[in-house]
Amino acid sequence: MSQEKVLKTLESLGFAHADAQIYVLLGRKGPQKARGIANFLKMPKQTLYSAIKNLQAKGIVTATLDHPAKFSAVPFERVLDVFVKAKLDEAQRMEQDKKNILIDWHSITLDEATEHSAKFTVLKGKNYIYPKLKQMVKEAKEQLSIIFPVPDLLQAERFGLLDDAFSHASKTKVKVRFLTEMSAENLKVIRHLIERKINAKSSFEARAPELGLKMSLRMLIKDGSEASFFINQETDQSNLDADELCLWTNSKTIANSFQTVFEDLWQNSTDIKRKIVEIETGKPTPKSLIIRDHQEVKRKYTELISQAEKEITIMTSSKGLDEVLGNTAQLKEKAQKGIFIKIMMPITKDNLKSALQLSEFCKVRHISTSHLNTTVIDRMHIFQFKNPSSNQKIPVESSLENTFYTNEAEYLEMTNSMLDSLWENSYAPSAITLEEITKPIIPLIAPVPDDEYSISKKDSPHQKNVIKVDEEPSILTENDILNRIINAKRKTAKNPLKCINVLYGSTASAVFHPPSSFNLPDMIIIAIHSNKKSTFGGGDSLQIHSWLETPKGHAYVPVAFVVDNPKSRDWAKAFFAGTPAGNNCQLIRKDELEIQVQGSTLFAGWTVPIRLFPTKYTLAPACLLFEGYGKLKTSAIKMEMPSGATLIMEGNGFDAFATFFHPASKYAGPGTDATIGRDIIITAHPAQSNKMSQTTT
Repeated sequence: MSQEKVLKTLESLGFAHADAQIYVLLGRKGPQKARGIANFLKMPKQTLYSAIKNLQAKGIVTATLDHPAKFSAVPFERVLDVFVKAKLDEAQRMEQDKKNILIDWHSITLDEATEHSAKFTVLKGKNYIYPKLKQMVKEAKEQLSIIFPVPDLLQAERFGLLDDAFSHASKTKVKVRFLTEMSAENLKVIRHLIERKINAKSSFEARAPELGLKMSLRMLIKDGSEASFFINQETDQSNLDADELCLWTNSKTIANSFQTVFEDLWQNSTDIKRKIVEIETGKPTPKSLIIRDHQEVKRKYTELISQAEKEITIMTSSKGLDEVLGNTAQLKEKAQKGIFIKIMMPITKDNLKSALQLSEFCKVRHISTSHLNTTVIDRMHIFQFKNPSSNQKIPVESSLENTFYTNEAEYLEMTNSMLDSLWENSYAPSAITLEEITKPIIPLIAPVPDDEYSISKKDSPHQKNVIKVDEEPSILTENDILNRIINAKRKTAKNPLKCINVLYGSTASAVFHPPSSFNLPDMIIIAIHSNKKSTFGGGDSLQIHSWLETPKGHAYVPVAFVVDNPKSRDWAKAFFAGTPAGNNCQLIRKDELEIQVQGSTLFAGWTVPIRLFPTKYTLAPACLLFEGYGKLKTSAIKMEMPSGATLIMEGNGFDAFATFFHPASKYAGPGTDATIGRDIIITAHPAQSNKMSQTTT
């Protein structure tokens, strides 16, 4: 009788009958495998998996990462709290009956089982996301780390998340740290929503990132053990019912990865009160910090150069001239406006021509030793970059990572004095006696035009792959691609190894240069999400190409293919034949690989180690975030595999920023040469039967 009452209560809350049956069964019997649930309820598998997916999306049922997975029901009190907050009209009635319903519930359930396995849950819609975030807030015991841009700050206020956070912090010892951006435009909003909270009796700190960094991340981390991360980074505060996607996980390694990102931003941020005073007075407070992201370094460096009013001093190494040459147009424009520009560097036979070119619009002098790459703007702002060694050529992006910035008076005085002394004791290129120049000057590489395609450009890492890759603008339009995907009908292949296979979905790729401590080579990682209209149905996969020695020199070689759809594994073995990936196609469970796409943002995460080639390399559980930018490009890419198979990818995409989160090393760093294919159609043509039967070496 009590069980029937609970079932009716759940259905009145909006549960489907099958959803309610599964939840009650899990409450009665504890964690269960899918087969056990189906057998007990005599429920068709299709109905069962649809119901479980629905319950997981609402955060009501969780799954372990074991194989096969076990499903658990969250405590009934939490279910009530979620629906009380999500459906205000029903909340009053439920609150009155809550005690009686709990008595009925406890009369039919076992003691709550404790599940410690790591889980992923994707929450869809604000009415399910914010109750989950509020639940995390209320259960916090030590600390909460929150990042919300201003639009989301207003939305969190509407849902009562901030009130709950400050109320919980005032009653407990929980430390709340909050990051949001600050500007003159949102100053009043921040004052209203934050400053009044700071005065509350709670352990609360609020900061704003330095150097005008625009916040795009949205996350909440609880006690370093749980994390919620919004997958779609673009928000629309005008539509409270818009579909949002939020990834929740209790994986400590993933949560620690996000915590590392938070700590980096926190260290390079200013107290909110100081920031308010700085904006109101227009006088920046002294600061010193490390800027880790090369894109942010480039943006701030360019911004301050453009604001220079009197003088720019640049000291660089003979190998660090690329950074200066990459900014020639801006420096020349400032020189034409009367800004005094000084450049000091060791001048050699290899860079003499470039030094003389710079001398046409600024003062260039030779210094005999290579000091730390430094730029001082108006004697008020200092940037110091990494120096490549004399026999090392590193990408410009790498040289900009972890840049030191300061406007502290004491450091400014010391650095300006040193640079003044070096300038006085240096001399112009025309006065230098060099040995006879026998080595030809290396021609400068022309800048890449805005309309050039990333994969096809000459210096693209994708052109250094054992797979032949050609890219060109598509004769199709953006709408052509979209219409083909929308109107597509799934065609299964009787023999996938001999038939043409088609994939509809999204993809993203980037080059990652792991630190030497990782013991990993440089890699191209490709994440692919396919929808149900594809030949093999829906699924997620990863391709990993490593920088390895080959008979023709170093190249990126496919070394691993990871997939959660068993139907595509045999095909992949044949497709990648002739490469190490052909013998390393790994099938993992769907809850071990998650790829989510929202607009021009793609998130990929995996919770199991991935074997690479050679076998001494293993890629630990990690996450990737791709954020598209710039204009949309419609292109066609053709790939010719060593197996003889060919692949044609047509789609709409963007250049992208890529971030690699490596929890095992508590590392978060950028990728390079990143792209995201928002809407793609991949057509794979098989090789000749004799080639497809070949095995990899």
